[in-house]
Amino acid sequence: MTSSRNLAIVALLTGMLWSAPNILMSQGFGTVTGVVVNSEDDFPIFGANVSIQGTFLGSTTSSNGKFQIRRVPEGNYTLLISHIGFQRKLVPDVLVKREDTSKVRIAIIPFPIQSEAVVVTASRRE
Repeated sequence: MTSSRNLAIVALLTGMLWSAPNILMSQGFGTVTGVVVNSEDDFPIFGANVSIQGTFLGSTTSSNGKFQIRRVPEGNYTLLISHIGFQRKLVPDVLVKREDTSKVRIAIIPFPIQSEAVVVTASRRE
């Protein structure tokens, strides 16, 4: 009875291992690419953070404002774009399809950082 039970467990585990790649491959992945620009002058924004809400996926824009996020599971997502000196922006309804690239162009609004006045003094020592 023990050997038939062990045989059944081995058969079950073998079946699970055999079907695991098919289950994993049924989840498709795509890519999100795009460019982030200044809404006032259309210049590319370097160093903007682009993240996919609800995931740990994201990227930073290059010197020409471009970004690429690979291996994004299929689905409908919202992008969050942030950069110091600009308003945060949410971009909803970014659809990612299996083995496809979703392209977006995002313009963000400048938001100057205001701080307290800074006083600089100097003295001359002899």
